Amino acid sequence: SRAAMQGLDVLWVSNSTSQHLSKGRLASAPGFHACVAEYQTAGRGRRGRQWFAPFGDGICISVGMQFPMSVQNLACLGMVAGVGVLRALKRSGASKVQLKWPNDIVSGGRKLAGILIDVQGETDGPLKIVVGVGINYRISNAVAKDIIAAGGLKPTALQEMSAIDGLNRNVVTGRVIDDLYQVLKEFYELGFGDFFQEWNDADYLASKEVTVVTDSGSFSGIASGIAMDGQLQIKTASGIQKFLSGDVSVRPAS
Repeated sequence: SRAAMQGLDVLWVSNSTSQHLSKGRLASAPGFHACVAEYQTAGRGRRGRQWFAPFGDGICISVGMQFPMSVQNLACLGMVAGVGVLRALKRSGASKVQLKWPNDIVSGGRKLAGILIDVQGETDGPLKIVVGVGINYRISNAVAKDIIAAGGLKPTALQEMSAIDGLNRNVVTGRVIDDLYQVLKEFYELGFGDFFQEWNDADYLASKEVTVVTDSGSFSGIASGIAMDGQLQIKTASGIQKFLSGDVSVRPAS
């Protein structure tokens, strides 16, 4: 990714690394860009939630790229990014990480990282793609309680994994940026097909009883992986139902 990178911004503080890219470098230059920050004042999670990352305790990364034309299965972009982050964490020693639909990386059922996707542009392209990634490097008991109180999954952190204890944050950051570039490039050129099996092989929810919460109510079913269009498949008494990531919140049934 180094040869392809048009710019890398390293910030002490940012309201949002993704906004920094989308309103800055990516707005004026179509190449591959990255931004990292020690602290975000307005870090975002999915469905408008706050992303908790005290100064120096997290890894806050965004990468930006322009697709000259739109791609098939654009809704799968978050899953593709998840595979990229998963690869980077695995080669950093976090061997037991898994993917939780649609955009979380978990270890032992606890949330290690989250991904947020921003896409701007016309239907036919070009599209400005920004992938924001937040990874817990350290996590205090107080912050863990805040995350749970805000409705998030119980968190974990890289430093809680003995296999990579003390691993430099810069090493992890570089690997995440590199692998995100590789998967975004492959997704644009070849589509989602090559990622489909890799995602399902790492599916944390697979075969688990889950609770699905929608705007119209909630119900339980058995998670049955994702379809080729990125929709979550839930086996219910009335058959397989599919859900788009914007529609639902999914948790293992208690």
